[in-house]
Amino acid sequence: MADMAFQLSVSVRDVGVALAFYRLLGFRVVSEGTQPFRWAHVTDEQVLISLAEDGSGVTALTYFVADVETRTLLLTRAGYDVQLRNDGFLHALVRDPNGVAVWLIGTDPAHVYRPTGLPVSRCGRFGEFSLEADDLAATIAFWETLGFVVTYQHEIAPWVTMKDALTTIGIYQRGICPHTFRNPSVAYFEPDMADRIAVLKQSGLVFVEEMLAPDDTVREAIAEAPDGPLFFLFSG
Repeated sequence: MADMAFQLSVSVRDVGVALAFYRLLGFRVVSEGTQPFRWAHVTDEQVLISLAEDGSGVTALTYFVADVETRTLLLTRAGYDVQLRNDGFLHALVRDPNGVAVWLIGTDPAHVYRPTGLPVSRCGRFGEFSLEADDLAATIAFWETLGFVVTYQHEIAPWVTMKDALTTIGIYQRGICPHTFRNPSVAYFEPDMADRIAVLKQSGLVFVEEMLAPDDTVREAIAEAPDGPLFFLFSG
């Protein structure tokens, strides 16, 4: 959508250390700078990620929109606690029922890099931002207030896929996923993920968790970004 743009914002202690990790995954640097603190934007042409030494310690799903006040009003009327500030531009921070941060920034979306949609990283095809929920229904209601719609609901297991015009999230009842989890995590799916993982390991990437196939080869794995999200590299 021309009137909105999206990125994952990650507060890091050292942009240089973070860049080494993302470059290893195959992300490329779109832009970087040092004012008002060191920052960089990286992309795999599916997801734009902002890395900033801003001291906030926050990882947030971030939207650049022209109507921050209108969106803030909708969230407030729905009962959510929204922190609205004006630091020369309007921006608002709100958290879902599980503490996942969403940042609404009132700056021109046209100035934000828009990925081409063609995967270029070693991770392959982006699937979703994965979220764990204590209360699935309440979490779905929150994201619906932000404009997401349910596009898939598992018939038995308590998890759903939701989409808006710019991205996809997967919401899982806490405890149903047997692997390491952190909100939010970034999930990729490829049928040849085992081969991709092998290449990444040869390049020096150390995974925090590996899932083995029957022949004891690593079928799926999870990597941890410096000060940031987990990356799920799954078969599919």
